[in-house]
Amino acid sequence: MKISKPISFAVLLSFLILASCTNPKSLTSAITLTPTKAAFAGHVTTTIDGRTQPLPNTVVRLAKVFWNEDHSDGAYVVEGGTSPSVITNQNGDFAFTNIDPADYVVVVGDLEGENEIIPDTNGKAKIFTVEADKILDIGTLNVKIRPSG
Repeated sequence: MKISKPISFAVLLSFLILASCTNPKSLTSAITLTPTKAAFAGHVTTTIDGRTQPLPNTVVRLAKVFWNEDHSDGAYVVEGGTSPSVITNQNGDFAFTNIDPADYVVVVGDLEGENEIIPDTNGKAKIFTVEADKILDIGTLNVKIRPSG
């Protein structure tokens, strides 16, 4: 069966539009910030049998860091009901929009079950600083959590 040029062009154009919607960068380009608020976006993957793949339908939470007076020591708090949380899409992408500027630790997974706190190179929890009127794209986080279902 022969496909006419207008139809094949329309199919190609549709594919390109869909591909751009699944690109993590398209998430950040679609974010509109409320003044004095911030956004935080990234991509979550896991490695199974030596193959890295997106981690869909997984909860990502932000645990706010509370510092002492001289900012030399702090603690992070994640509360299931009040901490910002989102669920990754089918491609493992996530975005928090219009959050308060602050320092956050990222927790991926179920708080009551399998979860992972994103570590820094020193093994401690990595602290991400989210600034007012900015979008922080943290790139890809690879975790050891297995896909659900």
